[in-house]
Amino acid sequence: MHGQRTASRIRCALGAALLWFAPVLATAQDAPAPGDPPAEKAPPPETWHLFGGGQASYTWLPRGGRDGLGVTELDLSALFKVPLPGDCAPVRITPGFVVRSIDGPASDLFLDRPDLPPNVYDLSLDIGWRPRLAKWLFADLGITPGLYTDFAELNEHSFRLRGRALGIVAFSEQLQVVAGLLYVNPNNTKLLPAAGVLWSPDDATRLELVFPQPKVSRRFLSNGTGQWW
Repeated sequence: MHGQRTASRIRCALGAALLWFAPVLATAQDAPAPGDPPAEKAPPPETWHLFGGGQASYTWLPRGGRDGLGVTELDLSALFKVPLPGDCAPVRITPGFVVRSIDGPASDLFLDRPDLPPNVYDLSLDIGWRPRLAKWLFADLGITPGLYTDFAELNEHSFRLRGRALGIVAFSEQLQVVAGLLYVNPNNTKLLPAAGVLWSPDDATRLELVFPQPKVSRRFLSNGTGQWW
């Protein structure tokens, strides 16, 4: 009987010792040997930001005389990126607001001249998607509902729905060729062809030579918070 009690006490002591040293043994097994290369760390999770940035542009066209027409335009927009499952490109949502101030012509002094409002406004929401179909081929798809008015009168013509379906062939990051269709939704013509070239000869120059809205931009100031074009 005494021997059985002694054996039972020994087993309990061994079990307690194993429980005590189990974490130490596990840590020792996980620790790399002195000659082993260090284990690779898992890459940090990718961060995703909904807000993609804002943009403001100012345009001034001088009146050019008493009988001319001058326009001052302030264009504000912001970009939001909504992710899609897998490796799909995100949906790009861009709300925009434009105010245009019109100077002239003096319609009360000339016959058959339209009486233009002093200010007109654009409120739009562009919903776009730019998937990569191949290494060198992209698509640019989007619809843009908008409200275009002077807020003195709102009717069925104040709302317009525009759209685009473009293909972009990228020869490089600096040179792309664009072709497709634009849904412009005026009174007569609904669809317009779009074609041209996007070229950036340097980081401070952008040439968007695309019909029907060509544009040339030149950056003249850049700092840590933004750029001026």
